Parts: sequence; structure tokens; C-alpha cells
Amino acid sequence: KKQISKNSVITLSFNQRKEISKSILRLEKLVIETENEIASIEDEIIEVDKLLNSAKKIEDQLIFNNYDDLKLKLNQTMEKWEKQHEELENWINKKTW
Repeated sequence: KKQISKNSVITLSFNQRKEISKSILRLEKLVIETENEIASIEDEIIEVDKLLNSAKKIEDQLIFNNYDDLKLKLNQTMEKWEKQHEELENWINKKTW
């Protein structure tokens, strides 16, 4: 429970501080994992870009489909990162100690 101290500052219970700290750590880990996922997708896109920019004529439509899928996956993962980062910032703002 939030308690009002003599100087009207809202203090947090031990369990509230523990929950906030735990949430921050969890979200920091998720953000790092998502950043690694983004880097991996970007590496895959670079490899497909190299293939598409090679002098060879590309006959396999699957390469283009794969490229589109990677771009879509990158956008979705970036959106996921933004949401995680926003949630992390919200938890950090709750840490008042």
C-alpha cells in the first residue's frame, strides 16, 4: 500500500519497490533480446540484398518472398521493441528511490 509520510511524499512499500525493480530488470532483458533479434534480421536482409544486387539474374521467386518476409518481420520486431522500451520507461519512472 502507498503510504503518505509526514512531508506528504508518497513512499512505496518494500514489495512495491521489489516489483518495480523486478519489472525493470525483466524489461531490460527483453529489450536486449529484441535488439539482438533486430540485428539478426538486419544481417539476413543484408545477405539477401547482396544476392539481389549480384550480377546474376535471379529466377527464384522465393528469394523475393523471403526478402519481403524479412522486411515485415523487421518492422514487427521494431514495433515490439518500441512497446517494450515504452513499458520499461514507465517502470523506470515509478522508481522514485
